Amino acid sequence: MRHGPSLFLLTFIGCLAMSLQGAEATTSLSMALDPAMRHRACHQWELNPYGGSYLGRHLGQTWTAGARGRYHVNETWALGAHYGYVRNRADASGAYGQSLTTRDIHMVSGEVLISNDAALRLGRRMVEMDFYLTVGAGSMQLNAVWEPMGVLGGGVKLYPRASWYAVVIDVNNYAHMTPRPQGARFDVDTTFTGGFSFLWP
Repeated sequence: MRHGPSLFLLTFIGCLAMSLQGAEATTSLSMALDPAMRHRACHQWELNPYGGSYLGRHLGQTWTAGARGRYHVNETWALGAHYGYVRNRADASGAYGQSLTTRDIHMVSGEVLISNDAALRLGRRMVEMDFYLTVGAGSMQLNAVWEPMGVLGGGVKLYPRASWYAVVIDVNNYAHMTPRPQGARFDVDTTFTGGFSFLWP
């Protein structure tokens, strides 16, 4: 029984340490999810240059680059515009590839973004993040012909300690008609992209 007080003291210290760690994590989580403390804010402008991979049934697997500009109406909703460039990698030996007069593809669209607050725990640190949904409509220029285009996608935005930028990873689907010699075909192409968002003020 001589070790009884020592074991009790060690147990008490261990429980106290775990309680303090849990309280610290809870406080960090609360701060990361507090609208008043988050980087995303009302009446905020955002510029998001990006690059990545483009996968299409007729266009092939290729690369894409572009930028999105957004205005955050409030903590949830944002309105924006998008421009993207894609290089058409259609098979040159096929009928569609042989019909191409240009391999440059341009995309323009207006978009609505809906954000949801989230946080990610990395070790003892909470990282502020957003999950978001993107819905939009616009036009895609294929083989020098502009076709209507719909946009549906989403992604995640990670905020480091700095308040003026974020890391963005997203997946978007583009629905459009592809003009071909055999007749137009409805396609849904997919992009996997990453980039940075610059925020102000």
